[in-house]
Amino acid sequence: HERLDGSGFPAGRRVGQISPDSQLVSIAEAFDALSNAGTASFDALREMRFEHPGHFNPDMLASFIGLLGGWQSVRPEIAGPLRLASVS
Repeated sequence: HERLDGSGFPAGRRVGQISPDSQLVSIAEAFDALSNAGTASFDALREMRFEHPGHFNPDMLASFIGLLGGWQSVRPEIAGPLRLASVS
């Protein structure tokens, strides 16, 4: 439950203190929790990407979205404005 911005728990770790494995698991866990709560895949990814900046490793999140087929596969009609090239 650690977040890259240090707002997580139990120790409030930041970017360099969280293992890549833990960063990846946090993305999968958040997606799973949102999806199982009835949130559509697109909305879950949008929420993770845009409503929680600093929580997830942006490169890993982009890769995760790519593994799911990218924005176009989850909602093709609006994929253009959501390109991940602007991830900072």
